[in-house]
Amino acid sequence: MKAKEVGEKWPWHQDYIYWRKEDGLLKPNLLNVAILLSPVTMQNGPLCLIPKSHKLGCMTNVLNDKVPGWNGNVSVDLTYQIEPDTATQLMKKNPVTHFIGMPGDVMFFDPMTIHSSELNKSDMNRDIFLFTYNTVDNLPTVNKDRLRPDFLCSRKHAPLETSNQFNILDWNK
Repeated sequence: MKAKEVGEKWPWHQDYIYWRKEDGLLKPNLLNVAILLSPVTMQNGPLCLIPKSHKLGCMTNVLNDKVPGWNGNVSVDLTYQIEPDTATQLMKKNPVTHFIGMPGDVMFFDPMTIHSSELNKSDMNRDIFLFTYNTVDNLPTVNKDRLRPDFLCSRKHAPLETSNQFNILDWNK
């Protein structure tokens, strides 16, 4: 969530490094899903993504320890960041894509994708629901005493199940 008129800019980063370093996920076999809960415009702090950056591997080169513990994983002073000059060089090859749209719009992206978000300079909040799917063979390997909260790395490891209750092909009937 990014509050109207005061929502801060978040630095360039990749998400997978948090699960690798903090939770011990050994592979980046993850999928981020972002759902807009409010209108997102260029003025209220959209997500900014560098296309094709997920193919470059881990590009994190800044370790920020201003905010201790897992709180640094969810603050504008992110623990793991991409050097701004590195992001600038990458943007010269692949210009930034902004995730803007209306409530209900969905974007899927790789957790290795380098992304950030802009300031919210508007008079409306920017609300995005972001969650990540992991494969069931890529479980956290850290000791239980170092576990981050479930909202950052859930310990429920059941595969998704399909349902026959709703068939997308029936929409046109």
